[in-house]
Amino acid sequence: MRGLVQALVAVLIGTAAFAQTASTPSLALYKSGDYRGAIRAGLAENDEDGFDVAARAALAEETLRDSPCLECLKQAEGYARRAIAAGGKRPESYVYLAAALGHEARIVGTIAARLANYPEQTKATLDAAYRIKPDFALTLAGLGGW
Repeated sequence: MRGLVQALVAVLIGTAAFAQTASTPSLALYKSGDYRGAIRAGLAENDEDGFDVAARAALAEETLRDSPCLECLKQAEGYARRAIAAGGKRPESYVYLAAALGHEARIVGTIAARLANYPEQTKATLDAAYRIKPDFALTLAGLGGW
């Protein structure tokens, strides 16, 4: 599970592998490094793409913190879940959820994570992303780390 988090965070932050083709205000803010603004704009867009940007920005913001923030990761998880509920047609939504869950598991610890079924949730989420697009790099990175 630790490998999952490290692989996904590195790929999320270090690549432009983002399927959203239309340039949106939230995506532009994300690309400029304004993660707080990207979250606000993504939520305002109120669709799968916007929620995906919000989740990705929240995860990126988490990597910049000096110490982990469980509440912040819960927000990223919520944004990813909203993206899935708004359509669930893109693998990114599931990958961002898996990344949030994996990072949360590291914070709460092995026993608490196991009791809360984090590993099973993460694997099911990555499997869903794989069914949508089997050759998506972020999904493959997540499955490789899992």
